Amino acid sequence: MNAPRRPLLVAGVSGAVGSGKSSVCAVLAARGAVIIDADGIGHERLGRGTTVHARVVRAFGRRILDARGGVDRAKLASIVFADPRALGRLNAISGPVIVGEIRRRIARLVAAGFDGIVAVDAALLRDWDPRTIVDCLVVVEASPAV
Repeated sequence: MNAPRRPLLVAGVSGAVGSGKSSVCAVLAARGAVIIDADGIGHERLGRGTTVHARVVRAFGRRILDARGGVDRAKLASIVFADPRALGRLNAISGPVIVGEIRRRIARLVAAGFDGIVAVDAALLRDWDPRTIVDCLVVVEASPAV
C-alpha cells in the first residue's frame, strides 16, 4: 500500500501587518506555489451564521455588529488591538478554526496529488505552533519606510 503523497514543501509565510507577506506569496504563486491565505479563511469563518460569528458575538457583544448583523471588523479591531486580553480571546476562538481549515486544504492538495510548494500566508502562524502545520517558516520583515 502506498503512503499518501505529500507536497514537496509547506512553507509558512509570516510577519507583521504590512511587512510584505503578500508580496512574497505573489512571487511564490507566480512560480507555481499554491497560496493558502489565513486572513481569507478567518474572514470566511467570521461570516454571519457561522459558529465563529456566534462565539465572537458572545465574547464581545452586539456592539461589534454592523447594521446587517455581520461583524464589523473595524469595530472588532478597535477593541482587540487596544486590549491584549481581548485579542487573546479572539485568537482563541478563531485560531483553531483557521488552523483546522489550513490543514484540510493541505490534505486536499495532498489527496489530489499536488507535489509542489504550498505557502501558508499567516501573520499569526508563529502563535499557532507552526511545526504542526508547515515544514519551514519564512518571516518577512520590512521597515515602515519600505
